[in-house]
Amino acid sequence: MEKMKLDTHFTLLVYPFVHAVSGQDRNKQLRNLDAYWQPWWGRLLDRPTDKPLQAALDDTYFFLPSMRTLLFPETHELPLGSAEQQLDKAKEIAGRTLEQFSQRLRADGVLRLTYRRSRLLEELGKDDASVGDPLPYLTFMSPSNQQNHPISICLHWVDVALFPDNIGFLLVKVHLAESTVSVDELNVFHHHVRFVLPPKIDHNLATWKAQAIPDATFMTRDLVDFFLQGLTTDLDQVLSLSSFASHSASDDGTMRHHLIVPHNQVVSTADTAQRVEPHRYSVGFQGQVYGQKLHLYCYASRIKPDIELSHHEKQVEQASAQKGLAPAEAVRRGFQVFQFNMLKGSRLTRPNKIRPQTERAIALKLDVVSTAGQAASDKETTDNGLFSSAEQRALYELATSTDTSTAPYKPHPLNVKHSMSKGYIALWANWQGLALRDNTVFLATPQDDDDNMVKTALPSNVENDYFPLYLLVLFQHLRLSTLSSLLLREDSTSLRERWAPRKRVLLWMKGRHSQNGIRLLPSRARHIPQSISRLWHKFVGLRNRRQRSLQTARRLWDGFVRFRNHYWLAEVTNTTQGSELYQQFRAALNVEALYASTSEQVRELQRYYEEQAQRRLTNMLGFVTTVGLPLGILVGIFNGIAFQNAQPWLEFVVLGMLTLILSLAIWFIFVYRRRE
Repeated sequence: MEKMKLDTHFTLLVYPFVHAVSGQDRNKQLRNLDAYWQPWWGRLLDRPTDKPLQAALDDTYFFLPSMRTLLFPETHELPLGSAEQQLDKAKEIAGRTLEQFSQRLRADGVLRLTYRRSRLLEELGKDDASVGDPLPYLTFMSPSNQQNHPISICLHWVDVALFPDNIGFLLVKVHLAESTVSVDELNVFHHHVRFVLPPKIDHNLATWKAQAIPDATFMTRDLVDFFLQGLTTDLDQVLSLSSFASHSASDDGTMRHHLIVPHNQVVSTADTAQRVEPHRYSVGFQGQVYGQKLHLYCYASRIKPDIELSHHEKQVEQASAQKGLAPAEAVRRGFQVFQFNMLKGSRLTRPNKIRPQTERAIALKLDVVSTAGQAASDKETTDNGLFSSAEQRALYELATSTDTSTAPYKPHPLNVKHSMSKGYIALWANWQGLALRDNTVFLATPQDDDDNMVKTALPSNVENDYFPLYLLVLFQHLRLSTLSSLLLREDSTSLRERWAPRKRVLLWMKGRHSQNGIRLLPSRARHIPQSISRLWHKFVGLRNRRQRSLQTARRLWDGFVRFRNHYWLAEVTNTTQGSELYQQFRAALNVEALYASTSEQVRELQRYYEEQAQRRLTNMLGFVTTVGLPLGILVGIFNGIAFQNAQPWLEFVVLGMLTLILSLAIWFIFVYRRRE
């Protein structure tokens, strides 16, 4: 069955990672990255006109002022006025070094950078394309068609968005080079490009090729590791893309050494610098947990089918409709009559003028490729009721990266119903959307040839307005997930700390009362000082760990409160459409439930450690009171004895010993009853 055709599309590949551009070494790292990255407005300066930069400045007003200064903190330096009046200042900001650029941003804002176009040309292609045009220097090959059907890919730009709390996103905008692609062709690309790491053992990953290195192939994870250099670790030197290519693996599976490319040198195979292994973030712990797959954010516009009927076809449709047939069935019957007349060759019933595009449009509209029976055509149209329209089917397939016509990926009706009810976005007749956990898709369905909204405004809105909104919700999801994992780790540590002292006492009692322990007790007497010293050090270490745990709990609570005050807002935009999309994105990623769970965990953990600290303070005060009160009484008695006896020290020592024994006995009884 022929799928719908797309004339305009692009896909944003989103890779979450934990960045290291923070702390005291932030400025040093930015200086090292300055030769490769620039402020993200810089890529808009390469265009023939100032319209892209002006549009980007104007689109920042999509957000409320509080959120605008967080997602676009560089806008606080812009003068008041229209976007056209802010162009000069924006160009000055875009030309700054990274260190100068970041120093004037608020600490809790997003630092967004773009990879320099000159560096992309050095790594991917030898010949420059037109200024501002995508770079057509990449070829993508799925595992099943690595030789026969390579897909040409155009690269628009590569950005990074560095959020607070060390959460970052690598953003790559691409599109298929063909002027017209089908949903199946785009879906094949989505299905294979999303895997950074193999989902299972012996899974073959898709490969890439670049014009600059035609003899080498690399995978998606190689691209990810290449662009993350210096962002996840403090690196003084950056390797070339060829160093990460898959052909660099030797026969025994180990990585060969590659040339380091210093900042002030051009990539060259004749370089004789020091050879090192490339740093791979994707195979580390954080990469394995949070970066196994890419998030796909896609926009596509379907080709509007020409469904205008001729006079003869309208007569057939009206006659069929009068017989009680549904509109779609009437058109289908009319199309079948037309086909029958064409085969028969009757000049009396053959319409005067039938355009081939009309024939293809009706076939595409009804998903009919032949006249083989009403049941077969109905099954092709609705897939047993899974989808109510061809647009919904295309949305579902692009959002799930599956082909529902194949048996392995045929969805269950309940799953389709749940996905559509939870993430389906239908605000206007000329576009629809579907937001799921991993992918988000917008599909434009133009109503006529003069639909300028679909041709110009909608693609810009999807990229400049809705995509930052999507990144915000994705950051909320990842931040809450990392907080939840830290809380679970801290909670398990607190359980070990609570059990460790009792476990040591039980082990000591077991050794003390065993036959071997009793026999060897005299011989162990000489080790008593060392044992006491070790016990004291363990006690001090336990106290320090408890103090650190309390500090960690307070730090987690402070981080959660900071996140809640800055990035957890009920409304981030004043537009009705933006608010609806914000709620849809949050529902798709289930951030509301995650927030409620994490909030309760943080509160409980912080309350537990605060109660522990308060309990230790209360015990200390109880001990001081228990011991200090008898000592005070003893001092009073000693003063009375001192006036009556010239040598009161003997009586004082005796009374002191009795008082100490009595105080310790009271203290142990108090502690024992408290534990009970």
